[in-house]
Amino acid sequence: MSFRLKTILGIAAIEIVLLAILVVSGLHYLKTSNETELLRSGNVTARLFSTMIADAVVATDLATLDSLVTLTLRNDGLDYVRVRNIDGKVIAQGGAETALRANFKPDASIEDTLNDQRLDLSSAISVAGQKFGSVEIGLSTVRLETTFVEALKWMLSIAATEILLVAIFGLILGTLLTRQLARLRTGAKRVAAGEFGYQLDVKGKDELADTSTSFNSMSNALAKFARDVEEARRQAEARRDYAETVLQDALNSMPQGMVIVNDTDKVEFANTAFIRRYPGIDKIVEDQPNFVDLSTFTLSSIEVPSSIPADSTVEKRVERRLERLHAPQEYDHWESKHQNGQVLLNTQSQMRSGGVVIVENDITELTEANEKNRRLELELLQNEKMKSLGTLAGGTAHEFNNLLVPMISLTEMVMEDMDEESEERQDLERVIEAGLRAQGLIKQILSFSRAEKPEDIMDSETVETIDLGTVTLDALKLVQATTPSSVSLTHDINDGSFPVALPHGQLHQIVMNMVGNATHAIDGKIGTIHLSIRSEPIDPATAANHPGVSATNHACLKISDSGSGMDDETKNRIFEPFFTTKEVGQGTGMGLSVIHGIVSKANGFIAVDSVPGQGTDFEIYLPLTDESEVAEDLPLRAVNE
Repeated sequence: MSFRLKTILGIAAIEIVLLAILVVSGLHYLKTSNETELLRSGNVTARLFSTMIADAVVATDLATLDSLVTLTLRNDGLDYVRVRNIDGKVIAQGGAETALRANFKPDASIEDTLNDQRLDLSSAISVAGQKFGSVEIGLSTVRLETTFVEALKWMLSIAATEILLVAIFGLILGTLLTRQLARLRTGAKRVAAGEFGYQLDVKGKDELADTSTSFNSMSNALAKFARDVEEARRQAEARRDYAETVLQDALNSMPQGMVIVNDTDKVEFANTAFIRRYPGIDKIVEDQPNFVDLSTFTLSSIEVPSSIPADSTVEKRVERRLERLHAPQEYDHWESKHQNGQVLLNTQSQMRSGGVVIVENDITELTEANEKNRRLELELLQNEKMKSLGTLAGGTAHEFNNLLVPMISLTEMVMEDMDEESEERQDLERVIEAGLRAQGLIKQILSFSRAEKPEDIMDSETVETIDLGTVTLDALKLVQATTPSSVSLTHDINDGSFPVALPHGQLHQIVMNMVGNATHAIDGKIGTIHLSIRSEPIDPATAANHPGVSATNHACLKISDSGSGMDDETKNRIFEPFFTTKEVGQGTGMGLSVIHGIVSKANGFIAVDSVPGQGTDFEIYLPLTDESEVAEDLPLRAVNE
């Protein structure tokens, strides 16, 4: 409802109320005064008529009474006239028959006439204070009611005319009063719609004009404020764009790969280093993918960690990665290995916005340096051990050799004077044979130490081309004496067929440690240890999984045992320094770690296949130094036969 209509209706309502009060009060006054006048005039008429006919009643002049009754009925408003004597007998009457037949009952007020619309009045006929009869008259109230209805109609018509005039004048006044308000409303709507600075046409000097002037000032102030806000917004956006550009350039210049994931697991940003590490991912990143889609793409380039099964599906790996994302405090860093050989240190941290920032650092050089330092430490430890062992073995062998040589010479001299068929000579021959075998063993020990005397032990860092088969057979001769009789130590190895570049003593150590570990795996039970060597080319896929290994022909030394085998957890840790399955004090946990370091340094690798309760196969791959053909396999024979 508009303000103008409210104004008109308000004025009209006031006028209607006032007119209603005026009409009601006027009609009430008109009705009351007419009723009073009618009652008064009726009483006067009755008294005058009774006075007028008093002599005729006393004289019982009926003719005069009839004449006076007829004359009285000529007055307007009289329905009937009746004259009674002192006994109440009607002696003269006239008027409407219906009125005369009705029982007479005097009316005290106009309300008593509502039933018959007639005012019934009576007056006593008395002369000199003596009553001689009574007069009864009936005055019609129809004229009174008609007058009242006509007056009501007239007053209502006057009121309606006045209300119409008030409405017209109210419309004119409301239009004049609300014209400026309409302009204010229009201006307010335009300002609310953003048209700051809109101005009203101000006319007059009243309060509305002052309001319009104030509106114009407010609109100008809003326009200035809007311009200031827009300028501030533009400058803020420019600064933000500049900051975002600088930040994005800085992030893209980082050598570390970076990914930002928001709190709804949407990838909001990936820098250049990350995109370069995973070719083809740029198209995925442009669409702001879910972290699951990004992980599905990247994990295909990441090697499966040793802590999870190698046949784990990509979906399972993505699920594990999503769990890490949702627990950045618990999983704040971890290592992974890219298929291109890079070792990556992944770190993630919670952002105040609720998202997570993930950074991939290439720590390949650091890892290789640490691995090199670890190998150097192990090699130094092994060198010291080998030097000590070589010194001890060489010295012991030298002393035994010094004792054996004169003993054999003396025995041979004694045998010259003996009968060749004598039992004593045969005993001495067996002694000489045992001494010669002891000399052979001493020679092998000295060969192991690479010296004819202790001070000439060879430095284990000296690399030379040696035959894998020959050195392996020499090493087997050394370990067969310490192998339990319950273990069958066999091989099908030829010498002179597998040239490899490796220190002689280190290869001895590999064979002796591997056979020793296999013996420990059999654990005193009846079992077998078998060694074999074959030539095998390495395919590119296998070479890619072993840094430093090229896809060339390799010699493979295989050591198989029928021992207790290993579960996956143990198999994944056997090359860790100081890891051992032996009881406390029974092993150092350095043997396989040292072997792994020696083989890795020679650009080889070790493959392990083990089934719990069924035994273990170790395959040691070493690159051949030439393309020599592998000799035909020798028949299987036991070393300790």
